[in-house]
Amino acid sequence: MTFFFIVFVIFFVYVGSILLFIIGNFRNSAPTTKRQDNSVSVIVAVRNGERSLQNLLLALSRQNYGGKLEFIIVDDESTDNTENIILHFSAHDDRFKYVSSQNSVTPGLSHKKRALDAGIIRSDGDILLFTDVDCRMGEHWVQTMASYFTESVDYVIGFTQANPKKSIASIFQAVDLHMLMACTRGTTQLGFPLASTGQNQAYKRQVFEKSGGYSLLKDHLQGDDSLFLQIARSRSGATVVFASSSDSFVTGRTETSWRQLLRQRIRWAGDTALMWKYNRLFFLYLAVVFLTNVMIFLSLFGFYSSSILALLLIIKFGSEYAFFHFSKSQFNSNLRWSSFVIWFVINIPYIVAMGTMSAFGSKFTWHGRKLQT
Repeated sequence: MTFFFIVFVIFFVYVGSILLFIIGNFRNSAPTTKRQDNSVSVIVAVRNGERSLQNLLLALSRQNYGGKLEFIIVDDESTDNTENIILHFSAHDDRFKYVSSQNSVTPGLSHKKRALDAGIIRSDGDILLFTDVDCRMGEHWVQTMASYFTESVDYVIGFTQANPKKSIASIFQAVDLHMLMACTRGTTQLGFPLASTGQNQAYKRQVFEKSGGYSLLKDHLQGDDSLFLQIARSRSGATVVFASSSDSFVTGRTETSWRQLLRQRIRWAGDTALMWKYNRLFFLYLAVVFLTNVMIFLSLFGFYSSSILALLLIIKFGSEYAFFHFSKSQFNSNLRWSSFVIWFVINIPYIVAMGTMSAFGSKFTWHGRKLQT
């Protein structure tokens, strides 16, 4: 009896969390301004990105922004043609600057944060705007992200999406990223932002400086987004908003194979254990999500009756589909209900696997580098 009570308590908390996310998504978005007098530095760390870099630099070169704007492209010890591509662009457009990650002067930093630190040091903007080499954006991206900054707004979380293709992996990725971003938007608009994404985020330079840069996150491959967000809130008192305007959206790389998608998500999951230190509420929510899916997964193997399994699945499906349906209108998404069904079926074993494998994140690599946890 005690076991079933625990099961339903966890489910109650899980469904209650989804209800809060829905409420948050229906709150008014942060207002924008028409100011274009903020100086902006777009910073991108690139490691062996020659396949995507040219398209990113073209998208950046087309940005329509009236204020001072520069693009700091950091070569993170690439062994391909990355350096030459950056230098070619910088020779034809003085807004582009080539920086090597070896220019970082902050001791102890490694991996991506070392590269970002090198770029920030060489930048001049009051607003630091970040994206990744595989992302694409419209010509008003910088202008729109910058428009959310006021005297009282210090940190802006942007929306990232993935375009589904024919593969099941890409469909799952598109829906999963949509759900994650909708959760992020909901919690941010309720006043307790839990996560961010390095593919689309911005903050004031003074936030970075007051937070001590990435010094608390050295030696970790991840951490420049969600973990840094928590540090920025606690150490600099940063006020955070979510950018809901479609002109601020970026589109990330679509993963068509499960191998690449899982490698990406294992890297993301590497932050989970660290989150207990920086935001225990978020850690507990992640634990609830994990346990919810574990209980359903175990029930598939006869740990309890089929009637209880059916009830749990109905509750989970109903609450998650409601969230999916309501959040689609907030992002003008054209994701189909059938895509949601695919995501729902796969998501249960996926969450169990990711939660388990996050404990072994140090065994996996990214561009030849081990993930430190």
